[in-house]
Amino acid sequence: MVSRAILFSTPPLRLPDQPTILCLAWISFAGRALTIVDSIQENIMRFFIRFLSLIALVVAVIAATIDSIQSVSASRLVLTSFGDAWLDASPTTLIISESFVERRMHPLAWELGIGWVLAQPAFAVMLTVSLLLWMLAYKRRPTAGRFAA
Repeated sequence: MVSRAILFSTPPLRLPDQPTILCLAWISFAGRALTIVDSIQENIMRFFIRFLSLIALVVAVIAATIDSIQSVSASRLVLTSFGDAWLDASPTTLIISESFVERRMHPLAWELGIGWVLAQPAFAVMLTVSLLLWMLAYKRRPTAGRFAA
């Protein structure tokens, strides 16, 4: 039979010394500081992406306004393709991006994929880009309610 003294004996409780407590406090503080820094960086990135979304939305509205003015003056529907708008705005970047895609990817990638996008109306492409950027930066509300435990 096992003696009662062995069953109920526990090792003496040892309190951590002062440097250990300071080290644990520093690790806890550093962990909170890192989460704060991550949160700030995440908020900055979300703001930057939302700002790009706003710029794309402004460009889409400008393109739609130009198309509507041209349509009224011509008495028929006029839609400027994204490729034509890009060529008017900056022809060198269009040529550079075409050569980059054809060199780094396959030449058919430009013809089939990007060529199709360039043929679409400029306002529709920019609205889509704006929506995608906004969705990327969207932060969902917590599923638990405000007063949830």
